[in-house]
Formats: sequence, structure tokens, C-alpha cells
Amino acid sequence: MHEMSLAMGVLQLVEDAAREQRFERVRTVFLEIGELAAVEPEAMRFCFDAVMSGTLADGSKYAQSAYITADGDWPLYVSMYVGKGSVMSWLTFTNLANSDVSGNLVWIKQSGASATSYPAGFTIGTKAVGSAYVMPLDLGKALNLSGAVVGFSGGNLPAAFNNVVSINAGGQVVNLSPNTMSFRITKNSGLFTGEVQDPTSNQTFTFNGVVLQKQNAGYGTMNGSSLASRVVLAAP
Repeated sequence: MHEMSLAMGVLQLVEDAAREQRFERVRTVFLEIGELAAVEPEAMRFCFDAVMSGTLADGSKYAQSAYITADGDWPLYVSMYVGKGSVMSWLTFTNLANSDVSGNLVWIKQSGASATSYPAGFTIGTKAVGSAYVMPLDLGKALNLSGAVVGFSGGNLPAAFNNVVSINAGGQVVNLSPNTMSFRITKNSGLFTGEVQDPTSNQTFTFNGVVLQKQNAGYGTMNGSSLASRVVLAAP
């Protein structure tokens, strides 16, 4: 269904325009579909209702579109690993104190789905959280933090470790710890990327994640040889 890729492209255009104009919410989008566009309006409407794409903690990319009910419920199901796994949930868009999304989520990866990443497979159940993102002004910050700690734990790391950082005007993250680390927050989207040197093994790893403004923190993952480590940016 190529309508899904078109819907994702339209969503990106709307998000870019909203950031440029500093809109906090887009209520309506009008699309004009030409007779020779080879697009089914009903299929386009279905895909445009809710489109999601992202990257799981093992590095796998996914995309899904679905209807959202009048009550704000979203049936989430993504088939993964060529039929050897899935991500599923019944999410609800809400307005809680620390999240704009609620629901129980299940992530399944069967044994043998990958020869290198979690080869034994797993089944994980967790609560979903999320946050609407408001782009800060030029000298503003994505998170209301000045001093913070970036924690790295689990996965293939021989030991957990923390890096102390300061977050300056404009969202610049400065590493204050002796081991090398770079940390970049994309102001337009709230996504972050970086590299860090493990002080125990001296290996350098890349990581990525996203800030959740309602939690005033950032969460992400760092892939090792076979397992993923947790990355948390938060107040000390």
C-alpha cells in the first residue's frame, strides 16, 4: 500500500511546517488528490489517521498506520523479523501528568529471528509512555535542566557508568566527565544521538533516543555486540 508512504511524507511536511510556524497543534489537514495520482482516497484516509515509525531497542525499524477511535484509542500491531516477532498494544492518547500515551505494550522476538542481536529471543511486557514535543525557542532548551547525568547500563557493558553533563542555553550538552562523550539534541524533533567511551573497556559506542518533556528526561538505547544498553538523561 503506497498510500502509507505518502501519508508519512505528508506527516513530515506538516511537522516541518508546524515547527517553522511554532504551532503546538495541527487540527485539520486538507489534501487534494488528482485523478491521475493512482491514490485511493479511502486508503489514504486510513493511513493518515495514525502513522507511526521508529526504531526498537535492538536497532530494528518499524512503521504502522491505523485508525484512532473517537475515544483516542489506537490499536497498535507491527509484524517484525519476517514474521518471527511483533509489537502490539492498545494505546490511548491521554493527558496524564507524566505521559500523553498510556497502555500495556508487548514486544516479542522469537528465538533465531536474528543470529547476532538477542539470538535467544524474548517476550517483554511494559507500560507505554510518550510525550508531545514543543520545540524550544532559539536560546531555549528541550528539557528544563542545567546540570544532568547521562546513565548507561545493561546490555554488553561490563559495568554501568554515568557521565555528568551541563545543558547550556540553546540546548548544548557539555560533557564534564573524564571519558569521552558527545551528546546532541535535535531541537526540531527532540531526538538525540551521541557517542561515548566506556571507561571500563575503552570501547566507543553510539547511542540514540528521544526527550520526553513531560518527564523532563530523555531515554534511549545503545547497541552492543548482541544486546542493547539503556541510556537515560535526567536530573542528578
